[in-house]
Amino acid sequence: MNNRYGKLFGVSVGPGDPELLTLKAVRVLNSCSAIAVPETKLGNTVALQIIENVIDLSGKQIIRLPFRMSRDPEVLIKSHEEQALMLLNILKNGNDAAMISLGDISIYSTFGYIAKLVENEGCEVERVSGVPSFCECACRLGMSLTEMNLPIHILPSRCVNEETLLQLPGSKVIMKDASGFFAIKKILREKGFHAAAVTNCGLPNEKIYQDFNDLPDQPAYFTTIIVPAQNI
Repeated sequence: MNNRYGKLFGVSVGPGDPELLTLKAVRVLNSCSAIAVPETKLGNTVALQIIENVIDLSGKQIIRLPFRMSRDPEVLIKSHEEQALMLLNILKNGNDAAMISLGDISIYSTFGYIAKLVENEGCEVERVSGVPSFCECACRLGMSLTEMNLPIHILPSRCVNEETLLQLPGSKVIMKDASGFFAIKKILREKGFHAAAVTNCGLPNEKIYQDFNDLPDQPAYFTTIIVPAQNI
């Protein structure tokens, strides 16, 4: 790694509640002169709204990284390259930068792709772990995610079908791409599964559904369904 370059930190900010920021995350964010924020096409920056409650951002450079909501691999690769270049412009001037991410930086985070590109340019990368959204969802629901000798499966909604629900032992966490939840609800209902859900966990508009049947057919983007192990 080039010691003249700044370091890129991937900082987890938790699912929504600012109190779930770790002490390490707060320390790193306070120490970096630049903070990179994923921004949707509509200008949404949920991760930035979370840290604003804890971190004094005055005097810090805020880098808004355009976040492409696409399944096209070429579009995503180009987007990651553009985001990495924006960060490299900061790092190669010797300044440290922190890219913030909802939940934990290691779970379905764009940061992993960008980190590889930055490392290929000789810059050092460090990851700061955080509270995964599904762990906080389980706490909000007052339930355990695991039972003795049973696994837990973290499933993107696009990977869920009748076969996965029936054949995978243990509990299942279903997240990402809430547009597919209508079909999942139908399978759960037909097979007699019990499940619970949380939308916008830790945010002001959070909603808790102890019975997944109460979940709207088109729920909020940040929705997590938990199918406990007792269903097997």
